Amino acid sequence: MEARMASRKMVKMSLVPTFAQTKKIEDDWVTVGVLVNKSAPKTSKNGKPFSIWKLTDLQDCENLVSIFLFGEVHEKHWKTSVGSVVGFLNPSVMPNKDSYVSETLLIDHPGKVMLMGTSKDFGTCKGISKSGHPCTMVVNTYTCPYCVYHVKAEYRKMSSKRTELQASYSGVAPQGIRQKILQKSQIMYGGQMYINPSYV
Repeated sequence: MEARMASRKMVKMSLVPTFAQTKKIEDDWVTVGVLVNKSAPKTSKNGKPFSIWKLTDLQDCENLVSIFLFGEVHEKHWKTSVGSVVGFLNPSVMPNKDSYVSETLLIDHPGKVMLMGTSKDFGTCKGISKSGHPCTMVVNTYTCPYCVYHVKAEYRKMSSKRTELQASYSGVAPQGIRQKILQKSQIMYGGQMYINPSYV
């Protein structure tokens, strides 16, 4: 594994869109992410099987990277389990037509996919949706077991109980709210206290 990674540029999956737009994509590079969703096997117009994976590095769970697996790559790796940590060597960038992902990549050889283990921090939000069903948003359980939407909802709930906070609340975007809340060393949600670890 180390030999295959040596001399290659490591790009965080959350930074892949920026890297693809500003750097020479022909550079020798690698990115690693957690498989959080995968499609059922599909068939292309020319009759070849393929599948689509969605991944994140769990640092930015709101913006997923989509990866297409065709032919041999699909045949060898489509059974990979959700929650797996996967590395990709020199994926190609495709035109992005999916508004729910930040970038779309293509892997053209099964040897460019490296299965590295299982993420212990991957999970889904513990919140409940308006329909009464468990929330399905991806979260980094080490940071906070609730998604941006439910963190924002709790923040607004707390604000409504405190007139001084309600007066200062200006409808900050969810991402900004979560960052503001997670800057604190402790987070109170649902009557429980969560510790926010610092990143190196």
